[in-house]
Amino acid sequence: MSRSGVLSLGLVLVTAAACAPPPKALCGGTGCGGSVEVGHVVFAQSTNNRMDLLFIVDPSEPLPASLVAELPRFMQPITDDPSPFDVRVGIIRADLAADGALQTAPVGTTCAEGHLADGARFLEVTRATADCPARTTVEGDLGAAFACHAALPPSAGPGQPLEAMRRALSRDQGFLRENAFLAVVFLGARDDCSTPADTALFDADAPDLGPPGPYRCFRYGAVCAGGDPGTAPGERTGCAPGAWDPDPRHQLVPVEEYVAFLKGLKPADPRMVYVGVVSGPPTPVTVRADATGAPALAPSCARDDRAGYPGLRFERLVAQLDGDRARFVSACGEYLTDAYGSLFYQLAVLLGLQCLGPPLRDRAPDLAGLQPDLVVTWRTWEGSNYAYEPVPPCDPRVCDPLTADCAHATPAVPASAPGCWYIWQDPAACPRFDSSKPDSARWAGYQLRIARGGALCDEPPPIGAYAVVDYAACAADPATASFDCSPGCAFNWPACCPTPHPGCERE
Repeated sequence: MSRSGVLSLGLVLVTAAACAPPPKALCGGTGCGGSVEVGHVVFAQSTNNRMDLLFIVDPSEPLPASLVAELPRFMQPITDDPSPFDVRVGIIRADLAADGALQTAPVGTTCAEGHLADGARFLEVTRATADCPARTTVEGDLGAAFACHAALPPSAGPGQPLEAMRRALSRDQGFLRENAFLAVVFLGARDDCSTPADTALFDADAPDLGPPGPYRCFRYGAVCAGGDPGTAPGERTGCAPGAWDPDPRHQLVPVEEYVAFLKGLKPADPRMVYVGVVSGPPTPVTVRADATGAPALAPSCARDDRAGYPGLRFERLVAQLDGDRARFVSACGEYLTDAYGSLFYQLAVLLGLQCLGPPLRDRAPDLAGLQPDLVVTWRTWEGSNYAYEPVPPCDPRVCDPLTADCAHATPAVPASAPGCWYIWQDPAACPRFDSSKPDSARWAGYQLRIARGGALCDEPPPIGAYAVVDYAACAADPATASFDCSPGCAFNWPACCPTPHPGCERE
């Protein structure tokens, strides 16, 4: 493998990082000193390539044309990843008109014919590997098929996406798999308005609740400055999900109830649940009068043909989940492709795209090829505590992408080991660095893979299994033209060593 690397632009995400003492195996077992940095990262387990992806689409108003145009590209970060994957995609309406049933017929205006095989209830694609044959329920491209099923026509019913999600995942539709990651994505522009079954909130003949319409969901589902949001025009401050009216029939279902439901779907490992939200930002909150003089919420954001309304309940939902397992994306993002792409990039990470963040240190610079200073441990949950097992490096530990298909390599695993690890340069998926981007000098440009040898597609890894990586890294600060040019680090920035100078990393 060439040590010169490739300079490129892009986004790199690592699932979680925290400080930890380095294992003695780092830095030759003598301890790391000088400019060498040490770090610790817990990756989403890289050999579980299964994901059940549920979309809840709010059809309370027509999807803007710019969003419809982007729908085919939603799956691109997943399908572009060369890693093997096994993805199911289900789509439901948020207005409870279908009571949580999966959408099985194409509805998009660009669909000339059906995109699901006969009898299929959801989109499913499995990329072929050495052990597993490819299979699909999709006729044609996955992105196009998704767009055909997700471009739902508008509905007059109130949007209850959280309740629609619960009903869909509570039904036996053959969609959920115990050993697969679950990703739930809410796609819309308005906040949730999930109510109890005996609600009076939607009654037209209830003058005591104020004028009927969407504003009721806000007034009876939120408190502002600790009290009644009221109906007078003007800006509201201190707004949050809650109930100021004591009558439970006038209230919304607490967001916490849905958070508990989601976490309970994977009791053996709640981190196997991921939530993404596309909605209006929670602020500002402004009340205005509509054409009839009735109170209405003003958009909290607007751009071109898009508008988003304050997503107070969605913000609460995301805030109560682990930070790397939830993401809120504004419906008015400047670049839809970038905004939604970042959301789906996280899903690609869960499916196996795992980039090493720091510039790696070569532990044996006198030997030919890179000898990465990594220690990888297999961590599993045994009911009351973690169990750790060392993962040896594969032979070779660095895969040469010029002579091998590193993304689909199946190296021999040492006997009795849980697997073996290897890395390869992947500048497209894991860009190297670019000093014009914040923190980008810390990108290594390498993917990490744990190979499990003869593990078959029907033999997934244990639930709650994760790869723990400890590493020694090389320090760099492009802003001050400071680069570690020691023998174990100089290969990371050949244009900067032995004499660093401004902009040298881009030469």
